Order: sequence, then structure tokens, then C-alpha cells
Amino acid sequence: MLYYNNQGNIFNVLISKEFESMDSHQIYNIIFFIICLIISALFSSSEEAFLGVRETRLKMKIREGDEKAEKTLKLTEKYEHIILTILIGNVLINIIATVIATAFFMRTVKSYAALIAGIFSFFIIFLISEIIPKFVAKNIPEEVAIFNTNFIKFFMIVLAPLVWLVQFINSIVKKQFHIDNTESISEEELLHYVEEAREGGSIENDEHKLVKAAIEFDDVNVEEILIPRRDIVSIEVNDSDEEIEEVFDEHYYSRLVVYEDTVDKVLGIIHEKDFHRYLRQKRIQNSNIDIRSIISELLYIPGMVSLSDLLHLMQREKKHMAAIIDEHGGLEGIVTMEDILEQLVGEIWDESDEVEQEIKIIERDKLIEVSGKASLEKIFTFLGIEHSDDYNANSIGGFAVEMLDKMPRFGDSFIFENYKFTINKVKSNRIETIKIKYLNK
Repeated sequence: MLYYNNQGNIFNVLISKEFESMDSHQIYNIIFFIICLIISALFSSSEEAFLGVRETRLKMKIREGDEKAEKTLKLTEKYEHIILTILIGNVLINIIATVIATAFFMRTVKSYAALIAGIFSFFIIFLISEIIPKFVAKNIPEEVAIFNTNFIKFFMIVLAPLVWLVQFINSIVKKQFHIDNTESISEEELLHYVEEAREGGSIENDEHKLVKAAIEFDDVNVEEILIPRRDIVSIEVNDSDEEIEEVFDEHYYSRLVVYEDTVDKVLGIIHEKDFHRYLRQKRIQNSNIDIRSIISELLYIPGMVSLSDLLHLMQREKKHMAAIIDEHGGLEGIVTMEDILEQLVGEIWDESDEVEQEIKIIERDKLIEVSGKASLEKIFTFLGIEHSDDYNANSIGGFAVEMLDKMPRFGDSFIFENYKFTINKVKSNRIETIKIKYLNK
């Protein structure tokens, strides 16, 4: 304990009667204990580093001329061997450190030696050999992995018999209990890892959105992204050339759906290039060529087909558009290759497209105006409302119709989650815009 005199400027260190003077053996114990702490710290930092090391960053260092990075990259190919070596080595070295600490206190402290040694070893090993090394390695995994490569390679040789024994026992257990070696990862786990990577700064927000969309791509059905029949720009096969040309000029589409008599009887599509070629041929040759000759066939599919299946089908059949048919054989909508790709990469804009602002802030934190076609999940996320699968609608406009339980009209409103939703613009029974007001502000 420390004893201070009355002046406060001189102190004496008084050693308890239970402590004896240290001999060389005890000094060696301290030295060996410190060495054990260093080795344990290297094992702990290696564990965190080799778990977090990224192959791409190692390859970048190799291209920059780092020869040590090349050794580390080759070492990562023996991942299971590395982890087993680290775990076995760390356990052994921590046991040795505890034994040394116990021996030290047995010689210096006559009573409660084992208890003091246990508490002392736990806190020292846990702090110096576990927490600090792992914290450092988590922030710079590649640098730590490169630094520890030779250390790990050495102990992979020294501990090889023990590693082999553990692997042998593991293989027997797997055979006995019929454990499959192939470890699968669920979609939820994968999404969780991607979210963690974004929060940790490993990937950018745009990359996160792209990876998330790719993971969820197979879960999306065609009916969730289709263009409904009421929004389809189409022509009747018996329309005049002038009428068809006017539709092309007005809407700037490269393809138009062609039907006969009723939109449920879809014949296919006409490509703008084929149509202009047809017009030139008709005018120059003065021929009676039938417009049906330039109609391309569509794919006809049910709405429950997944986007990934449709994408493969479109690639195989070399089709750019598919018609979605309902259970009665009627046209439910259409899906283009562009619609599918937008599900992955977001909105794809053409030079002729008018960019529609889905969310317009009228009065910050009080009032916004949203497009009726905007994603329900997107609007709920913007408003801080938890999205639920209880609603059938995918768009905010469809959600409003569902809540109103009638055909929408201008001025119709409803309250949901402390927000007032008011129909602001309706066209052909379809909601164009909705105003959303926060009631507490």
C-alpha cells in the first residue's frame, strides 16, 4: 500500500508482511507471463484479422508490390487450418499464462494465492490479450493479417498434430450424426451481413441497394412490377398509319402493343424502326403491305412467375416484352426488359423521359405531395411508418384506394398513423398525386 506523510511531497512504499523478496525464479515468471500475453495478443488479433480480411484489398496490395500480402493471400486458402491453429494456440497459451500467474502468487502471497492469480490473470489476459488486439485488428484487418502471417505459419507447423487430431474427431462426429459439410446461409442472414457492411462503411449506399435488390430479386413476382392494362399505350391493328405514327410521336415509345378489337386480344408488338421501314417501303413501292407482317410475338405468362424466371425466359427467347395474362385469359398488364432491370439498378431514364418527382416537400416536417405510383414501402420509410405485408397494394395510390374502399375522388381523405392522406389529383379513376400532412405539426 502507499503511505503519504503530512507534507504530501514524500511517499513510502510499504510492502505487506505477506510479500517476500523476489528471487530470480519469480522474475522469470513475470518475463514468461509477459511473453504469454504477447503471444496471446497475436493469436487474438490474428483471429479477428483473418475473419475480416478481404481478398480484394490483399490483391490491391500485391499489385502495389507488397510481397508479404501475397504470402497472406496464399495463407488464407487454408482458412480452417488457420482458425483451428489460432483457437488451439490461444487456449494453450492462456492456460500457461494462468499457471505462471498462480505460481508467482503462490511464492509471494501466502493466502488466497489461487483466487488472486485467477482474478489477476482473467483481467490482464482479457484486456491486454483479447479486447485491445481484436479492436485494432477489426479496424485494419489486412495490415494485421500481413504482420501476423509468419507468426501463424510457424504455429501451424508447431500445432499441426493437435490441429489434425481436432479435424479427425470432427470428421468422426460429422459421420456419426450425419452432419452435412456444406454450410448454407439464409437470405435473411445474407441481407443482415450486407446491412452490417453498409453501416460499417465497407460498401456504399448505392452498392448496398444493388446487392440488396439482387438478393431479393428472386422473391419478386411479375405482377408486382407490371404496367397495368389501363396504363398501356397500345394501338388497334386496323388503325391508320397516320394514327399509329401519331401515337409513336406522342409517347416516344420504341415499341407499341398491338391488339385486335379488344385489348384482351393482344397480337404482339410493333417496333418503331420496323414501322418506319414499313412506311418507307409502302410509299416507295406503293405496295399494299399488311401491317401484320411487322408485328412481333410477345411472351404470354401468368403473374406469379418470378422476375428471375422471366428474365431467363426473355434471354432465351430473345424477347423484350411479355404480356401478363390473368386467370380468365384477359390481359392484366405488360412487363418489359427495362422494368426488370430497373428492379435491380433503379430507375433507367431515357432522353425523352420526363423525370417525375415522387416526393415533393411542400412544408418541411408538415406537408408533402407524393406520386400515386410511388412505392408504398418507399413512402412509408420516408414517413417513418413501419411497413407491413398486411396490405395488398404495392403503390401509395393503391394503398389509398384500399383504405378508402371506393373509387377515389378529388378531396377524399383518411387518417393513418397520425398522418392525413388527401387525394389531390385523379385521372381516369387513377390517383395521380396525394398530399400527406403530419397531424402533430
